[in-house]
Amino acid sequence: MTDLEQRLQRAEDRLAILDIEGAYARTWDTVDAEGWAGLFAADGVFEMPATAVRPGARYEGRAELAQFCRDINRRFRGLHLIHLPEIVLDGDRATGRMHFRFESGRTSEDGFEISAVTGMYVVDYVRTATGWRIAHRVERAANRSSTAFHSPVF
Repeated sequence: MTDLEQRLQRAEDRLAILDIEGAYARTWDTVDAEGWAGLFAADGVFEMPATAVRPGARYEGRAELAQFCRDINRRFRGLHLIHLPEIVLDGDRATGRMHFRFESGRTSEDGFEISAVTGMYVVDYVRTATGWRIAHRVERAANRSSTAFHSPVF
């Protein structure tokens, strides 16, 4: 490959990964569970390490990932605000780090709750026969906030 071809390939790889991140937010937020899971490699992983206030969780494989998307969106509907990732390319593999904020709301018998999670995604990508996919994504929450509005009781 010539230098120009290598530079073009790197630019195309970077753009493909940026497209994955755009689709990640859109597919989750519109509850396109199959589309969201399809952004991962067949054996891809989404992981949330344990924090002081919640246990850790790990979802592996597209079927488990799609079910996770459906389950969470039954309880919380929201919007991802994802910053541009820092991407490091290494042949058929890449890593990315990006800040995010997920704002959500839910209605319950007690009223309405608005929540937000701010943190960082640390992502490993892999080039597959069908293009770049997420191999492993870790959500590292930096803070969570919640405000509840309770229905008055008369």
